[in-house]
Amino acid sequence: PKINLLSGRLMRAGAELAEVDVAGLARLQVAVDARRLPVGDAVTVGFRPEHLELADAGTTGFANRIPAQVALAEYLGDHQLLHVVAGPEGTRLALKRPPLDVPPAGSPVVLQVAAGHGLMFDAAGRAVPRSSHDGAP
Repeated sequence: PKINLLSGRLMRAGAELAEVDVAGLARLQVAVDARRLPVGDAVTVGFRPEHLELADAGTTGFANRIPAQVALAEYLGDHQLLHVVAGPEGTRLALKRPPLDVPPAGSPVVLQVAAGHGLMFDAAGRAVPRSSHDGAP
């Protein structure tokens, strides 16, 4: 599956961590060295489907939490690809799940991902260098 790409605005640009406001979804932290980018610039954040997880109800410590609704699940043998819709604009995201661990279509879910699994691209599509920060709580 393709990488999940989300457009947003850079809100904080540090050497170890950047924070991006993805309108209508969330503020996401990404472990990159974004010091060369001005705050307020348009950026794109990317997360691979295998790095997105379903948050447990009591899970804390993750800044990157995205409320969504299950659209459908594709059974692919050793895993399922769960397609969800998030935010008022219906942003579609995909995540990999074990074959028997998928909520039914229409279920509300919360996605989470560690900052260390994120990628970020500037407005010209150039990758922002990753940092050593893993984003763990």
